[in-house]
Amino acid sequence: MPFHYKALILVMVITTIMFALARPVLGTLIAPEDYARRRNVWLALTVAAFVLPSFWLFIAVAALVLAWAGMKDSNPVALYMSLLLAVPPIQEYMTGLGPVKNIISFDHLRLLSLVVLLPLGVRMWLRRREDDQTLAPIKALTVAHVLLFGYLLLQFGLRFPYLSVTANLRSLVETSIDVLIPYFVIVYHCRTRETLSDAMASFALTMIVLAPLAMVESVKGGLLYQGIEDRWGTSAMIQYMTRGDFLRAQVTSGNSIVLGYAFAVALGFWLYLQSRIPSAAGRWMGTAAIVSGLAAALARGPWVGALVTLVVYQALGPNAGRRTIKTVALLVVVAGVTLVSPYADKIVQFLPFAGDVNSETIGYRQHLAEVSWRLVQENPFFGTPFYMAYMEELRQGQGIIDIVNTYAGVALSSGLVGLALFSGFFLVVTLACIQTLRTYAPIDPDFSLLGAGLSASLIGALLIIATTSYYLSIPSILYGLAGLMAAYVRLSRSQRSADLPEVRGPFTQQLEDVPRYSSR
Repeated sequence: MPFHYKALILVMVITTIMFALARPVLGTLIAPEDYARRRNVWLALTVAAFVLPSFWLFIAVAALVLAWAGMKDSNPVALYMSLLLAVPPIQEYMTGLGPVKNIISFDHLRLLSLVVLLPLGVRMWLRRREDDQTLAPIKALTVAHVLLFGYLLLQFGLRFPYLSVTANLRSLVETSIDVLIPYFVIVYHCRTRETLSDAMASFALTMIVLAPLAMVESVKGGLLYQGIEDRWGTSAMIQYMTRGDFLRAQVTSGNSIVLGYAFAVALGFWLYLQSRIPSAAGRWMGTAAIVSGLAAALARGPWVGALVTLVVYQALGPNAGRRTIKTVALLVVVAGVTLVSPYADKIVQFLPFAGDVNSETIGYRQHLAEVSWRLVQENPFFGTPFYMAYMEELRQGQGIIDIVNTYAGVALSSGLVGLALFSGFFLVVTLACIQTLRTYAPIDPDFSLLGAGLSASLIGALLIIATTSYYLSIPSILYGLAGLMAAYVRLSRSQRSADLPEVRGPFTQQLEDVPRYSSR
């Protein structure tokens, strides 16, 4: 039997077992019928990806399955979050006729946005609620949206003179699908604490299911999903990457750093979600799965990001000082035990800042920083058109120039103005979320911890993207996370209670009235 079909059997067996094990753990956060439907859609997409001989045939089948699931699911945003890493983000151009040879590049991420979120956005627009029209604008979110549109318009304007009409139209459509639809649909759909926690739990479930597959890849030294692109004949995306003697797991992410990034975000979600899970065994299972998946990726940037996520989460919300001290003490104990263990030397080799395995990647990143900064200084405000032409000295053995720093890529393409707009959007959303959760800490600990989980995840994610290119599922997860945070801030304004003190600050207007909820 070819390895491709052996991999399918292994994937199906492991994912089925993990969905069964996770069901009682996350059953209090995800409705049973939604859980079963999302599991079935995941398995159906997996089988279709492995069995169907053509990328476009897979897209057609997946579109039908997703359209049905999107209409049935009580929370399509959670369905979207649960399927972001269901299959690898293999991409192909939709070809046209005549002078327009390539209409738009397509992958399952864009299919999710168009088939699951766009219809939801249309339905919400058709039945706009009175409370949407009466709720006063939130200053922080208004500022954030101005920054977001400013960045996207700047990107478009800088490329406009150099691209054809069709290329400019393609750019507008792709930006709308990748950024605007996911972000704004999530912001305006997630109106309750339940929809937010459902979306977070669905993404965490995805990573818990993928964790043992990542461990199998790392231990066995084989990429389970690589046969899909071989079967479809698409351009190579999934490549073997090692660290020391170990294969760096990728599973459905397409890259080990992207996988580690997704696990780091899931860790921030899980830190909050486990507070609502009554079973201690379930809490430990989820934690062990996410940590093991993070380890299997062997990606140092995500490891640092995950550590920052943990510390930031403990530093926010109620009883922050006590929780932070306990966390730091635990980390010191773990570090001490590791250093006195017989495996200390081997473990230290892989650690960020201390390890020397694959140290050449550090040299490349330093060289990238030097070249990027030189180009930015030459055109500081709006960047350098076709900047890749000036970076030939960075071309690697694979024939590519890898901009393994999202912020450097933004600064090169749109200058410091673009970088300020891009970073400012996420900064304003984060500060608004933090100020909101601190307001709620004394009166509604559960809601405060929800905001802490979201804030910690985004802060960790923003650190990680400084170590990787801005591609694959990274933008989808990043803007989806920002959408959940903005929805959290909006939710705080729509609640009512006489117990919340008046709060005014630079990133939130008065938060007038919030109910007390049990912090179960």
